[in-house]
Amino acid sequence: MLDSLRPGLLLLVLGLVLGTPALAGPPAWTVQSLDGTSLEATSFVPGGKADLELVLVDGRKVTRGLRELVRLERISEAGEVPPTTEILLFTGDRVLGSITGGDETGLWIESSLLGEVFLGVDTIVQVIFHKNRRPGDIAAFPLRDETDTAYRRTVSGRDAVTGVLLGFDGTGATFDSAIGEFRMDYSDLLAISLLPQMEPRTTEELLLVIDGADGTHVEGLLVSIAEGQLVLSSRTGEKRRVDLGATTSITFKNGAFAHLSDLDPVGVEQVPLIGDPEDFLFPFRKDLSVGGQPLRIAGKAYRRGLGVHSRCELTYAIQGRYRTFQASIGIDDEALGLPVPGAAVFAVSVDGREIYRSPLLRAGQPAVRLGPLDLGGGDELVLLVDFGDDRTFGDRADWAEALLVE
Repeated sequence: MLDSLRPGLLLLVLGLVLGTPALAGPPAWTVQSLDGTSLEATSFVPGGKADLELVLVDGRKVTRGLRELVRLERISEAGEVPPTTEILLFTGDRVLGSITGGDETGLWIESSLLGEVFLGVDTIVQVIFHKNRRPGDIAAFPLRDETDTAYRRTVSGRDAVTGVLLGFDGTGATFDSAIGEFRMDYSDLLAISLLPQMEPRTTEELLLVIDGADGTHVEGLLVSIAEGQLVLSSRTGEKRRVDLGATTSITFKNGAFAHLSDLDPVGVEQVPLIGDPEDFLFPFRKDLSVGGQPLRIAGKAYRRGLGVHSRCELTYAIQGRYRTFQASIGIDDEALGLPVPGAAVFAVSVDGREIYRSPLLRAGQPAVRLGPLDLGGGDELVLLVDFGDDRTFGDRADWAEALLVE
């Protein structure tokens, strides 16, 4: 009978008969721990309130504490999805997908990671229509006159309409402005920036941070894992179902380390090469390049980090909490599509003392692995990206996988 079984099934039967681990299948996840070890797992389930039970490729099951883990990353992930509409929330979450409807209370979005999800207007701080942007478009969409602002595409660039958002629908948004009430189609818009209506709430609880192949980035408390879905409770209390098949990585927040993109700088100094900062500034972005694309250096993609443009100085209050800092640094690949790809210098200082300065890094060069740098119990960390020798608009730099370790 056993001779007639296929090899894979034979191994499974022998494993059950002999009591030894059977092969569980090809690896789906790489699991990285804070101590530097890495495991390959086919699946995972909660092993307790603060643990994950991993099923390894040889069928063994091991348990790891959530606070011991840095990242779970898919080994065979779906191809990247071109950005369409991006919704930024006051919590720092962002949801990418297609608008399927809306009203005065919010928007319905179809996301490959979250399915169809409703986002309340009081949680939204910005809606960006990526497919309407031209190469080289300015990425900043600041609030003007301290009120809601809609940025429209024009023949020569863009203009801004200020007023009060009255509501969304499936294909457009209605504003009440100085010239009266009128509706704008999404196809004519670059972005809508909304006056914040809520303040972010901080928490010390361990949060899961989920990144999807479509660029969606959400965080929350783990509720359950079952049947290929992970359920999170967001910081605003909503339950969100995450499709593990569309998930590219799971990282952790409030553990023994922090991704720099999970922290807010206490000081930001951004100086454009020329002109008024409001018109020529490329603001730093969390987990994206300054152009709104996934971080990528010399062909390698990075899920976490900061995208900045020279000259940019970011100051963080670390208050002696972290021992070391590490990152991969370089010029983002999106600079290669510009007429003059950029070059920049990276520097790290602690309490006013420079502890690292890079050579001049140019677009197309592989990332430089930085650190771990000893922070010496310092209170203030400053990251600087300075103009390169050619001083161009192509200095689109990345602090990829920037990590502070306690």
